[in-house]
Amino acid sequence: AALAILADYRFRRMDPIMILGDVTRVVCEMITVRAMTAEGTPTAEIASAFKPPLHEYKVGLYQKSLRNTSEKKLRRALEACIEADASLKLSPQGYTALEKLICTL
Repeated sequence: AALAILADYRFRRMDPIMILGDVTRVVCEMITVRAMTAEGTPTAEIASAFKPPLHEYKVGLYQKSLRNTSEKKLRRALEACIEADASLKLSPQGYTALEKLICTL
Protein backbone atom coordinates (compact mmCIF):
# COMPACT_ATOMS: atom_id res chain seq x y z
CA ALA A 1 0.00 0.00 0.00
CA ALA A 2 2.82 2.42 0.86
CA LEU A 3 4.47 1.95 -2.53
CA ALA A 4 1.13 2.65 -4.23
CA ILE A 5 0.79 5.88 -2.26
CA LEU A 6 4.34 6.82 -3.22
CA ALA A 7 3.49 6.15 -6.88
CA ASP A 8 0.55 8.55 -6.53
CA TYR A 9 2.84 11.17 -4.98
CA ARG A 10 5.26 10.70 -7.87
CA PHE A 11 2.40 11.14 -10.34
CA ARG A 12 1.49 14.38 -8.55
CA ARG A 13 5.18 15.42 -8.70
CA MET A 14 5.47 15.90 -4.95
CA ASP A 15 8.97 16.77 -3.77
CA PRO A 16 10.71 13.64 -2.38
CA ILE A 17 12.34 15.71 0.38
CA MET A 18 8.90 16.89 1.56
CA ILE A 19 7.61 13.31 1.57
CA LEU A 20 10.63 12.15 3.56
CA GLY A 21 10.08 15.02 5.99
CA ASP A 22 6.55 13.81 6.66
CA VAL A 23 7.69 10.21 7.19
CA THR A 24 10.51 11.30 9.50
CA ARG A 25 8.14 13.53 11.50
CA VAL A 26 5.79 10.59 12.11
CA VAL A 27 8.65 8.33 13.21
CA CYS A 28 9.94 11.01 15.61
CA GLU A 29 6.44 11.61 16.99
CA MET A 30 6.05 7.88 17.57
CA ILE A 31 9.38 7.70 19.41
CA THR A 32 8.34 10.60 21.64
CA VAL A 33 4.87 9.19 22.30
CA ARG A 34 6.39 5.81 23.17
CA ALA A 35 8.84 7.36 25.65
CA MET A 36 6.23 9.56 27.31
CA THR A 37 3.72 6.71 27.50
CA ALA A 38 6.36 4.50 29.14
CA GLU A 39 6.89 7.23 31.76
CA GLY A 40 3.15 7.17 32.52
CA THR A 41 2.38 10.58 31.03
CA PRO A 42 -1.37 11.12 30.42
CA THR A 43 -2.52 11.27 26.80
CA ALA A 44 -3.61 14.92 27.04
CA GLU A 45 -0.21 15.94 28.36
CA ILE A 46 1.55 13.98 25.59
CA ALA A 47 -0.59 15.72 22.97
CA SER A 48 0.16 19.17 24.35
CA ALA A 49 3.91 18.49 24.51
CA PHE A 50 4.17 18.82 20.72
CA LYS A 51 4.43 22.11 18.88
CA PRO A 52 1.90 22.49 17.40
CA PRO A 53 -0.02 20.22 19.76
CA LEU A 54 -1.22 16.88 18.44
CA HIS A 55 -4.84 15.88 18.70
CA GLU A 56 -5.40 13.39 21.54
CA TYR A 57 -7.00 11.01 19.04
CA LYS A 58 -3.77 10.92 17.02
CA VAL A 59 -1.76 10.24 20.18
CA GLY A 60 -4.17 7.37 20.93
CA LEU A 61 -3.66 5.95 17.44
CA TYR A 62 0.11 6.12 17.92
CA GLN A 63 -0.19 4.40 21.30
CA LYS A 64 -2.33 1.63 19.81
CA SER A 65 0.11 1.08 16.96
CA LEU A 66 3.11 1.19 19.30
CA ARG A 67 1.80 -1.74 21.33
CA ASN A 68 3.04 -3.99 18.51
CA THR A 69 6.21 -2.02 17.71
CA SER A 70 9.50 -2.51 19.52
CA GLU A 71 11.83 0.32 20.43
CA LYS A 72 14.48 -1.36 18.28
CA LYS A 73 12.19 -1.22 15.26
CA LEU A 74 11.54 2.49 15.83
CA ARG A 75 15.27 3.18 16.06
CA ARG A 76 15.86 1.26 12.82
CA ALA A 77 13.10 3.28 11.16
CA LEU A 78 14.74 6.54 12.26
CA GLU A 79 18.14 5.32 11.03
CA ALA A 80 16.56 4.41 7.68
CA CYS A 81 15.08 7.92 7.47
CA ILE A 82 18.52 9.41 8.12
CA GLU A 83 20.05 7.24 5.38
CA ALA A 84 17.29 8.22 2.95
CA ASP A 85 17.84 11.88 3.79
CA ALA A 86 21.55 11.57 3.01
CA SER A 87 20.77 9.74 -0.24
CA LEU A 88 18.35 12.44 -1.33
CA LYS A 89 20.71 15.27 -0.51
CA LEU A 90 23.98 13.75 -1.72
CA SER A 91 22.82 12.25 -4.99
CA PRO A 92 19.84 12.72 -7.29
CA GLN A 93 18.12 9.46 -6.29
CA GLY A 94 14.71 11.04 -5.81
CA TYR A 95 11.98 8.49 -5.42
CA THR A 96 14.41 5.55 -5.44
CA ALA A 97 15.64 6.53 -1.98
CA LEU A 98 12.02 6.69 -0.76
CA GLU A 99 11.19 3.30 -2.27
CA LYS A 100 14.19 1.81 -0.48
CA LEU A 101 13.05 3.45 2.77
CA ILE A 102 9.54 2.02 2.41
CA CYS A 103 10.90 -1.46 1.76
CA THR A 104 13.12 -1.13 4.85
CA LEU A 105 10.24 -0.14 7.10
